[in-house]
Amino acid sequence: MTQPERRYVLILDKRLDYIRLFRADCPLRPEGKALWEGDGLKRAYEAMKSLNRRRKPVLCYFVCSSQKSSKFKKFRCFKSTHPKQWISVSTHTAYREAVEAAKRLREAERSRQDNLKAARKEKRHSDRLEKEAMLGRLRRVGVITKKVPKLTEKDRRYLEWIETRDAESEDAA
Repeated sequence: MTQPERRYVLILDKRLDYIRLFRADCPLRPEGKALWEGDGLKRAYEAMKSLNRRRKPVLCYFVCSSQKSSKFKKFRCFKSTHPKQWISVSTHTAYREAVEAAKRLREAERSRQDNLKAARKEKRHSDRLEKEAMLGRLRRVGVITKKVPKLTEKDRRYLEWIETRDAESEDAA
């Protein structure tokens, strides 16, 4: 046996400055005009939430990113709206949460930039070692230069032949 849906009303409680939900037959409901009246608790609760939201809109803080002239992304918090050139990353209702989110994003961007910088440094170092090794090979053959020349496949084979010949003559001695 199902129970019939009860009748509910929404009334502005001036003491709390909030629209509250009451049963229509409740003796404790405050005085005032019913802002909404209908059947069903769920519908009444949804109506209460929407009326309170429209009555007092929630202040939002936007965490936004921008990548203007520099390589680094910048992150800032804006209240209510954000400028066109900034891209909204997340939305928060509490200022502290928005600031913490911006701080986390800044730290992530900084670590990403540090990783890129370390990778570039490592690549430069390996390129320098490779260049020095090639210049060493060329010096042993008799080529004196500060820059590594463009070598053809024949040049590389010739270098390998000379190195193997020298290694065999050292082994024989």
